[in-house]
Amino acid sequence: DAPLEVEVHLKVVVNSQMWVDLNTKLEYIKVPVGAPSLLTIQPQQGLCTDLSQTVTIKIQNIKQIRSPFAELYVQFHGHTIRGNETGVIVRSSMLETIVSFPIPVQNTNVIGNVDVMVGPGSSLLQFKCEDSLKASLLYSIPAVGDAGQKIQIRLALSQFPHDTCQNVTIFSPDGVEASFSDCEQSHQTKVTTVTIHLKSEDFGQVNLEVAPCSIKTNCANKVVPISFTFLNPQETRAESFLPMAETTYGGTQMKVKIRNLNTTTNTGQVMVEFLENITATDIEC
Repeated sequence: DAPLEVEVHLKVVVNSQMWVDLNTKLEYIKVPVGAPSLLTIQPQQGLCTDLSQTVTIKIQNIKQIRSPFAELYVQFHGHTIRGNETGVIVRSSMLETIVSFPIPVQNTNVIGNVDVMVGPGSSLLQFKCEDSLKASLLYSIPAVGDAGQKIQIRLALSQFPHDTCQNVTIFSPDGVEASFSDCEQSHQTKVTTVTIHLKSEDFGQVNLEVAPCSIKTNCANKVVPISFTFLNPQETRAESFLPMAETTYGGTQMKVKIRNLNTTTNTGQVMVEFLENITATDIEC
């Protein structure tokens, strides 16, 4: 079953003139028998209603397939994709074949594992279809704030129902005061912006959930987990810096705003260090 390595001496003579005189080794590979071996599928999960989602499968124990690749096919949840179709990419050698294809259009919101079969031959893998209607957090502003203060946070949510904004509920841990403030939706992007207020006397990261219902099991795929970090207001830390980007010619004046820095601090006590090949030439404070 192992590949067979053979030493070959090759000569090519044209009109009594030597054109090629080559000593090399050739590796003979056993002819594939039986069903193909599906080694990997990447990614292993994703949205099955997103036309931009591409899946790549690596296959072994299959004969090299030559262009136009029509004999190669993939069956995905009842849809057949041929190797010569638009959007399908096939790279095939005697060692392995790799096929990349866009997930075909699904008529319904497919959730859970679906069978993926590759031929010629019949070998199965599974791909996990995520819930395309599940609400998710796009971003939150801000992501951190001082403990002991009431902080307003704006959450941008995808697939969050705007018509139930009056029923928004925040599920927060003990010690965290949480309240709903406002809710609006962009008609262009269909993104719902939810404004909430949080307050905690303790510092550290807290995990919360936002839902358009008061009982999470009634709207399970619309419950959105979020996290927020409360900072120690007495801790010395860099709060901001300007500019955040600049050319590499040098001479840029950067200002760093530091909270709770001792007022008696002088320049000799300050060290500025960059992770990249950048040097601070002058320090003032």
